[in-house]
Amino acid sequence: MTHFAQNHRSRWKTITRLVVIFCLPVLSALPVIAQTGRLKALIQVKDTLVARYNRGDFDAFYELADTSFSHYISRPQLTEFLRSQKNNGKIVATTLLADSSNGRTYFRVSFDLRDMTMVLRTTSDGKFTTFGLSNLPAPRLPYLPVIPCNNPLKTPLDRIVDSVAREYFRNPNHTALSIGFRIGGKSYRYHYGELKKGSGKLPDDATGYEIGSITKTITATLLARAVLEKRLALNDDIRKYLPGDYPDLAWHGSAIKIQDLANHTSGLPTLPGNFERQSPFIHMQSYAHYTETLFWQALKQFRPDTLPGTRFSYSNMGFAVLGSILERIYGKPYRSILKTALNLPMPHTLNGFSSGRRASGYSENGREVPASALGLFDAAGGICSSLQEMLHYVDAQLTETDPAIRLTHVPTTNTVRLSWGVLTLPSGGRMIQHSGSTGGFTSNVTLYPEKQKGMVILTNTKSNVGPVVIALSKWLSDESSTGK
Repeated sequence: MTHFAQNHRSRWKTITRLVVIFCLPVLSALPVIAQTGRLKALIQVKDTLVARYNRGDFDAFYELADTSFSHYISRPQLTEFLRSQKNNGKIVATTLLADSSNGRTYFRVSFDLRDMTMVLRTTSDGKFTTFGLSNLPAPRLPYLPVIPCNNPLKTPLDRIVDSVAREYFRNPNHTALSIGFRIGGKSYRYHYGELKKGSGKLPDDATGYEIGSITKTITATLLARAVLEKRLALNDDIRKYLPGDYPDLAWHGSAIKIQDLANHTSGLPTLPGNFERQSPFIHMQSYAHYTETLFWQALKQFRPDTLPGTRFSYSNMGFAVLGSILERIYGKPYRSILKTALNLPMPHTLNGFSSGRRASGYSENGREVPASALGLFDAAGGICSSLQEMLHYVDAQLTETDPAIRLTHVPTTNTVRLSWGVLTLPSGGRMIQHSGSTGGFTSNVTLYPEKQKGMVILTNTKSNVGPVVIALSKWLSDESSTGK
């Protein structure tokens, strides 16, 4: 799911190590050879696997595994691994990259939303002994490109932002980047790139971006308001607010509590187990037809496997449940709750920007994607916002004068508050952070309340903004950094 989920999926470490172990970025060193009979037969196996993957027939996919593969990777393991790739969409093309002397053949696999490397080795009877998918290195220009921007390049802050931004645009798939700071009560705003490829139109303070999982911090703020209004309590059993009976939604009698949903310790999966049973399942709009009936069926079928509140496991489903609980206690849809919470200093719009003010979204491989429509999962990632609005939100987080916002910063478990991740710095003080992404957008909020400094990064590409976040956070956390 998702696209707007943060990558806290430790359960994938084992299977990734086993399935993707051979996918090494050394393709340029491998000899490309002519299509021998062996290679032609291998390509037929690859085409069959692609067809079975695209129609979601993972059992049939596994039937082509040789025993040397199935001895190490079980059917459920491979099925779950393949399901995790469905967020990338269907495979639309494959290109032979290299065929090595050890029998491993490498293909460029183009999904709807990203490109990956597939490694495949087969037996003479058409079974695969090696199969894996791994990330392709991001494309990178050999020079710093000239990118339209509003940066006046007059101050040290201007110059460091420009340096980081231009490095980001070395990837030719990147389209727009907006960066904002709150430093000592003042705002600084920078815009680079284009709202839409080829438009020549620079984003501005009012441009709408999907903020993905940063939505969770807003949902947590709504929860905090409800707690302060005494509509519910953080230690309430969630079943108190669910439709119907859920006798198995507990671990040895210990129930999942409201707080566990908000700090990702409920044990609920990232996505419901029946997520792909929606009909039709459209990869580019993978939430469009997932119904409430399916959602509550999945919750009834879920069995916790550990004590709730003790183990962190990032869950979009958990926030979808939390959003539903807020809807039930307020008696109105999540969208309406947002609109009536105008006294809270935060974004209030679900994908509500007009096309003229909203940036177009682009996948990792540079393809334009439709606007997200998350339905039941709006509370986990469905909000759009602008740099101007997000800077108001950052200011409220830094000052901590609003009681609801202050409650979201109170420790709950480990390093997680109500949705926010918090790190205590060696020099003292806190770094509070959350990031987000959807199929075509990426975002980050980083806060240093004790220093009264914060920043927002918004892009209209599903991209790795880690280097941008790290470079600017390092500068921002320095005691001597100012906006001058």
